[in-house]
Amino acid sequence: FKATSDLSNLRNNLEEAVRDNEKLHAQNSQLIAQVNLLKQRIHDLEESGDGSGKIYRELDAEGLSSLPGLHDDDENHREHDRLNDDEEHEHLGDLEHLGHSFQNHSDHVDAAPAKSAKQLEIENNLALAQETIDPNEVAAISIFIEKELSNDTLVGEKPPVSPPNISGLFHACADGMVPCKLVNKAAPEALDERVISTPTTDEEAIENFRLCLESSKAIGCQVPAISIPQLINASACDMLVTLLWEVARVKLCRPISTAKCPELTRVMGPDDTVENFNALGGEAIVLKWVNHHLKEAGSHLRIKSLKDDFTDCEVFSVLLKKLLNIEDLYMSERNLEDRATKMLAECSKAFPNRQWFLTPEGIAAKNQRLTFGFFA
Repeated sequence: FKATSDLSNLRNNLEEAVRDNEKLHAQNSQLIAQVNLLKQRIHDLEESGDGSGKIYRELDAEGLSSLPGLHDDDENHREHDRLNDDEEHEHLGDLEHLGHSFQNHSDHVDAAPAKSAKQLEIENNLALAQETIDPNEVAAISIFIEKELSNDTLVGEKPPVSPPNISGLFHACADGMVPCKLVNKAAPEALDERVISTPTTDEEAIENFRLCLESSKAIGCQVPAISIPQLINASACDMLVTLLWEVARVKLCRPISTAKCPELTRVMGPDDTVENFNALGGEAIVLKWVNHHLKEAGSHLRIKSLKDDFTDCEVFSVLLKKLLNIEDLYMSERNLEDRATKMLAECSKAFPNRQWFLTPEGIAAKNQRLTFGFFA
């Protein structure tokens, strides 16, 4: 019921915005017509040398004397017919300057094109998404995109996700090119890049997304049913984030195997074989890896999933001290967000060239995706 009500409200807001936009342009057209008439009157007066009292009487007849700045008070009206030649010339200059000012204003207003119904719909959808989607996930995905595609020949000239919020992410991905390229970064040659188009129409963008979805499922992405038209009108931004995260997850999981990282054999349990261990998947292997090192460090701590509570940073402190010899001075911080900030700062010192998925806010939110990105 709430979703239906929200949709109805959005539709009403959209219709009202379209009406306001049309009214603004109608008013602007009227203003331009008035300015043009004013300039013509000034020109006629200059040509005839007639008194400025005549121009004001004509402006009154046309209903234009109410334009701001044409006169200061009614006394000025009564004095117009008595202006001498020098005063008249000066006043004509003021009128001409006023006409140019109105023209510049109308040109400025006219330069801003009317927003289409589609653009207004996208803006409304993005405003709603901004309130519902975790900004920490969006920021992490933005970092991932910039890292993976900064030198890509097909999309390298496109600006990065800027700003790194849901609006910036949507506009970077709306044509389907970036999602397609990310699939090939996760699994090289998963799709034929020759068929990726540089869209100029919605139909071409839809085709790019269709290619991306088919290929992402083929490489192991767990992608729910997605309506592609909703991806390009921003009404399914949560699904866009899920799609991009799944592609990132597959990329992060690639080196998590005994073949790529032989040290992981030490994490295997007594009943594990290499085959069934690797078949567990990246998240399950990371879980075993964390508990293995907690046990080796002599800690009583254990985690059951990456959704567990990491907010106090105790698990991180044990692992960082054991693996990187980083002292846990930050654990003296009582404020948990300050503690997380200092802990991540120590990680950045140890790996200055690495950009971390995790943020203090992500730790506080117990975000499983970002926690996995940190360990992976």
